[in-house]
Amino acid sequence: DGGLAPDLLERLLVMAPYGACKTVLAVQATIAAARRCRANFRETGEKKVAVFVSTEMDTVEARLRMVTHGAGIPRKRWAATGTLKALSRATKPGATPETAYELARFADAAKVGDGFVSEYDRAADLIDLVNTYVVFLDFTGRNPAFQDVEGKIEDAAVMIDAELSRRPGDTGVEIVTLDHLSAMVARLTSRSTQGKDPKWAE
Repeated sequence: DGGLAPDLLERLLVMAPYGACKTVLAVQATIAAARRCRANFRETGEKKVAVFVSTEMDTVEARLRMVTHGAGIPRKRWAATGTLKALSRATKPGATPETAYELARFADAAKVGDGFVSEYDRAADLIDLVNTYVVFLDFTGRNPAFQDVEGKIEDAAVMIDAELSRRPGDTGVEIVTLDHLSAMVARLTSRSTQGKDPKWAE
């Protein structure tokens, strides 16, 4: 959390090889921005959202990643439970063999013995956070609702404006995260050169 210049239009480009956790960073940045949005709303009443534009993950996968990352729940653990209700409500870290991961992940809370939030409550909080303060734009090309969208930056801007118009009051944008720009460019290049070699290949 932090590191962005306040009240300035700032653009950050993260470049790294495949498997270098670029998407993890994008998810974490979006969660941090959503938490800032919630804190600011509670303190000042200002309404803002974090926008996540995905060219690889669909909305379901993106939401799942945000909830598990934000709640500190391993993906395997979430997959094994299947539902929110099946998560542990224990207020002690590692109270069951299934939640033993908490002993390392929340070591400080384990030492203190209080101030620990249960697995269930962490997940419920993240679900509420994501539902309220995160806007997803699915640019993967697999969502029927977005089939007519070419997937350009201009399309994202129009869709963000449309989403904000449906929200109460003067809702603004805290951050826009695009994951991945390379996939967007590749898809647009493929469409524009379909049936012929691109100019750079001639």
